[in-house]
Amino acid sequence: MNNTFTGKRVRLRSMEPRDVEQFVLDEINRDTDRARADDQIYLPKGEWRVRDGFADRMRREGEMETFRFMIENMEGQIVGSINAHDVDMRNGTFSYGLGIYDNFRRKGYASEAVLLLMRYYFMELRMNKCNTAVYAFNEASLGLHDHLGFTREGLRRQVYFTRGKYCDDVEFGMTREEFVQKYPEFSQEG
Repeated sequence: MNNTFTGKRVRLRSMEPRDVEQFVLDEINRDTDRARADDQIYLPKGEWRVRDGFADRMRREGEMETFRFMIENMEGQIVGSINAHDVDMRNGTFSYGLGIYDNFRRKGYASEAVLLLMRYYFMELRMNKCNTAVYAFNEASLGLHDHLGFTREGLRRQVYFTRGKYCDDVEFGMTREEFVQKYPEFSQEG
């Protein structure tokens, strides 16, 4: 059986009510270094607030413009999540954000999740360009995007403030044509 959302290492699936426990653990035990690299450090939330806001988050992140996939390995463990956002149907562009839990990093899960997401948006939704941004201090994410063959398209200087200083943002992009050429096994044309 072929499934657009399943690879050799991971499967992308929608968020489910049962995922609330994972989100509660993430929010309450939030690693601030990981939070900084993903987005920013937020004030701590109580368990009741996380649970209370989860249904709204599922609705909000279940729309085409901001769809969040849970990333599961083949053993059924949640290893992280990836969300498509800034989907522009008119111009054929989209962006994404990715988070892999520490104990599941460096196993190929992030790479395959990105490729599965791009396969869907390029090959099923006729998108033409994938954009993403990485904080310049996030060496692991910079390396991931270089390894995947994204083009470094620019640098936005001093746009992110953390640890008492401003940091740069590295802009990456990959076109549908580049994706098909580099990853024929992920495209219908290959």
